[in-house]
Amino acid sequence: MISANRKIETNNLPQISIYVLKRQGELVYYPNLIQFEYNGNYFTSGLSYQKCFFGGLRAWFRCPRCDRRAGVLYILDNSMRCRVCFNLCYHSQNLSSHLKKDFIFRALDNFSKASDLEQKIKRPIYAGETTKNQKRLEHLYYKFLKATRISDNRIIS
Repeated sequence: MISANRKIETNNLPQISIYVLKRQGELVYYPNLIQFEYNGNYFTSGLSYQKCFFGGLRAWFRCPRCDRRAGVLYILDNSMRCRVCFNLCYHSQNLSSHLKKDFIFRALDNFSKASDLEQKIKRPIYAGETTKNQKRLEHLYYKFLKATRISDNRIIS
């Protein structure tokens, strides 16, 4: 079952992703500091860069509290920090191992993941080939259908 002393999950808080900022064109000139506004509050974070194997640079936030390298920073109580400083966890970390092994839970989890992925897919086929996300979506639906068949057999027996 789900633990009674659950931590706050990362998906329940506003977050700023370095990858989103880069896609929006905010990190064109490789600054050392970045400042942005969220709900009327201004936040500042340091940036660091890592050389990539095939050239280029990968940008990372520096947590304002612990100076840890992070790809995502979270906002809580008008402060911005990394996942470790806020003591946050991912959704899967709050689930018990017994629940993860339950075939009905897995079926519903696969269906939920497939629904989210289906909304995210912009094109299922590119250049005559099925895209990776489309293949993943088909695999999730296959796992969901397989689990529902197993559950039907268990209920009938």
